[in-house]
Amino acid sequence: MAITNRPYIIFLVDAVGALLSTLLLCFLVAPFPNLFGMPRQVCYALAVPAAVFTIYSFCYFLYEPKNGRQFLIGILIANGLYACVSLVLMLTTWNQLTPLGIAYFTGEILVLFLLMRFEGFVLQKSFAK
Repeated sequence: MAITNRPYIIFLVDAVGALLSTLLLCFLVAPFPNLFGMPRQVCYALAVPAAVFTIYSFCYFLYEPKNGRQFLIGILIANGLYACVSLVLMLTTWNQLTPLGIAYFTGEILVLFLLMRFEGFVLQKSFAK
Protein backbone atom coordinates (compact mmCIF):
# COMPACT_ATOMS: atom_id res chain seq x y z
CA MET A 1 0.00 0.00 0.00
CA ALA A 2 1.48 3.33 -1.03
CA ILE A 3 1.82 6.05 1.56
CA THR A 4 -0.33 8.34 -0.57
CA ASN A 5 -3.24 5.88 -0.25
CA ARG A 6 -3.01 5.87 3.55
CA PRO A 7 -1.10 9.00 4.51
CA TYR A 8 -1.70 8.59 8.25
CA ILE A 9 0.98 5.88 8.22
CA ILE A 10 3.47 8.77 8.37
CA PHE A 11 2.30 9.40 11.94
CA LEU A 12 3.06 5.78 12.83
CA VAL A 13 6.52 6.07 11.26
CA ASP A 14 7.11 9.23 13.28
CA ALA A 15 5.82 7.62 16.50
CA VAL A 16 8.06 4.58 16.12
CA GLY A 17 11.09 6.77 15.43
CA ALA A 18 10.37 9.00 18.42
CA LEU A 19 9.87 5.95 20.63
CA LEU A 20 13.18 4.52 19.45
CA SER A 21 14.92 7.83 20.22
CA THR A 22 13.35 7.92 23.68
CA LEU A 23 14.41 4.37 24.47
CA LEU A 24 17.94 4.78 23.12
CA LEU A 25 18.48 8.04 24.98
CA CYS A 26 17.13 6.67 28.29
CA PHE A 27 18.50 3.13 28.22
CA LEU A 28 21.63 3.29 26.08
CA VAL A 29 23.11 6.78 25.88
CA ALA A 30 22.26 8.25 29.32
CA PRO A 31 23.43 5.26 31.39
CA PHE A 32 26.84 5.30 29.67
CA PRO A 33 28.11 8.88 29.65
CA ASN A 34 31.71 7.65 29.45
CA LEU A 35 30.90 5.74 26.28
CA PHE A 36 29.00 8.55 24.51
CA GLY A 37 30.21 11.65 26.31
CA MET A 38 26.81 13.30 26.53
CA PRO A 39 25.81 14.28 30.08
CA ARG A 40 22.94 12.24 31.50
CA GLN A 41 20.73 15.26 32.16
CA VAL A 42 21.03 16.34 28.52
CA CYS A 43 20.01 12.85 27.34
CA TYR A 44 16.98 12.85 29.62
CA ALA A 45 16.08 16.38 28.54
CA LEU A 46 16.10 15.23 24.90
CA ALA A 47 14.09 12.11 25.76
CA VAL A 48 11.15 14.11 27.16
CA PRO A 49 10.10 15.81 23.90
CA ALA A 50 10.79 12.57 22.01
CA ALA A 51 8.34 10.80 24.34
CA VAL A 52 5.77 13.56 23.77
CA PHE A 53 6.23 13.23 19.99
CA THR A 54 5.65 9.48 20.34
CA ILE A 55 2.28 10.02 22.01
CA TYR A 56 1.29 12.88 19.69
CA SER A 57 2.06 10.97 16.51
CA PHE A 58 0.60 7.67 17.68
CA CYS A 59 -2.66 9.37 18.69
CA TYR A 60 -3.02 11.00 15.29
CA PHE A 61 -2.18 7.73 13.56
CA LEU A 62 -5.05 6.06 15.44
CA TYR A 63 -7.47 8.98 15.25
CA GLU A 64 -6.90 9.99 11.60
CA PRO A 65 -8.36 13.50 11.96
CA LYS A 66 -9.91 15.15 8.92
CA ASN A 67 -7.49 18.06 9.19
CA GLY A 68 -4.41 15.83 9.23
CA ARG A 69 -2.48 18.47 7.30
CA GLN A 70 -2.32 20.75 10.37
CA PHE A 71 -1.13 17.94 12.62
CA LEU A 72 1.54 16.85 10.14
CA ILE A 73 2.76 20.43 9.85
CA GLY A 74 2.91 20.49 13.66
CA ILE A 75 5.06 17.38 13.92
CA LEU A 76 7.21 18.56 11.00
CA ILE A 77 7.95 21.82 12.84
CA ALA A 78 8.49 19.96 16.13
CA ASN A 79 10.93 17.56 14.47
CA GLY A 80 12.82 20.49 12.96
CA LEU A 81 13.09 22.22 16.33
CA TYR A 82 14.17 18.97 17.99
CA ALA A 83 16.89 18.48 15.36
CA CYS A 84 18.13 22.05 15.87
CA VAL A 85 18.17 21.68 19.66
CA SER A 86 20.00 18.36 19.32
CA LEU A 87 22.57 19.98 17.06
CA VAL A 88 23.10 22.91 19.45
CA LEU A 89 23.48 20.53 22.40
CA MET A 90 25.87 18.38 20.41
CA LEU A 91 27.99 21.41 19.52
CA THR A 92 27.97 22.81 23.06
CA THR A 93 29.15 19.48 24.49
CA TRP A 94 31.49 18.73 21.57
CA ASN A 95 34.63 18.56 23.74
CA GLN A 96 32.98 15.94 25.97
CA LEU A 97 31.57 13.76 23.18
CA THR A 98 33.33 10.58 22.20
CA PRO A 99 33.46 9.42 18.58
CA LEU A 100 30.53 7.10 19.38
CA GLY A 101 28.56 10.03 20.82
CA ILE A 102 29.29 12.15 17.76
CA ALA A 103 28.18 9.27 15.51
CA TYR A 104 24.99 8.70 17.51
CA PHE A 105 23.83 12.32 17.58
CA THR A 106 24.88 13.00 13.98
CA GLY A 107 22.97 9.90 12.91
CA GLU A 108 19.89 10.94 14.86
CA ILE A 109 19.93 14.40 13.29
CA LEU A 110 20.38 12.96 9.79
CA VAL A 111 17.52 10.51 10.31
CA LEU A 112 15.33 13.39 11.51
CA PHE A 113 16.10 15.42 8.40
CA LEU A 114 15.29 12.43 6.18
CA LEU A 115 12.03 11.90 8.08
CA MET A 116 11.16 15.58 7.70
CA ARG A 117 11.79 15.36 3.97
CA PHE A 118 9.48 12.33 3.78
CA GLU A 119 6.85 14.13 5.87
CA GLY A 120 7.08 17.08 3.48
CA PHE A 121 6.51 14.72 0.55
CA VAL A 122 3.45 13.21 2.23
CA LEU A 123 2.18 16.69 3.06
CA GLN A 124 2.47 17.73 -0.59
CA LYS A 125 1.04 14.57 -2.12
CA SER A 126 -1.63 13.50 0.34
CA PHE A 127 -2.64 16.47 2.42
CA ALA A 128 -2.57 19.16 -0.26
CA LYS A 129 -5.32 21.75 0.08
